[in-house]
Amino acid sequence: MSLSDNWEDFVATVRSGVTELAKNTLGGALDQAKADAESFLETAKPKLRRWADALANGQITREEFEFLVGTQRDLASLHAITALGMIKTRVERFRTGLISLVVNSAFGAIGL
Repeated sequence: MSLSDNWEDFVATVRSGVTELAKNTLGGALDQAKADAESFLETAKPKLRRWADALANGQITREEFEFLVGTQRDLASLHAITALGMIKTRVERFRTGLISLVVNSAFGAIGL
């Protein structure tokens, strides 16, 4: 099973996870969190698909996949949340949580 084949399910899982993540890390700011997550997914989409497909085909390990997704951390620029004046630690917790959510959602989408 590949992420490319299950892209919409993967995105839906991330979207639903962002709601809880925003509540836990930002104390709200749901609209801004959703906008930033969508921006990250769109920007990282080609690489996420390629890496997840490589993972599904046994070409890379789970750890390598997690590392590669983590390298995209700067793409999660979180402009909308930052514009709200959220303190840096909350924004960083959300960014870390978003990367983890993307990794775990990809694992689920490809059946790992």
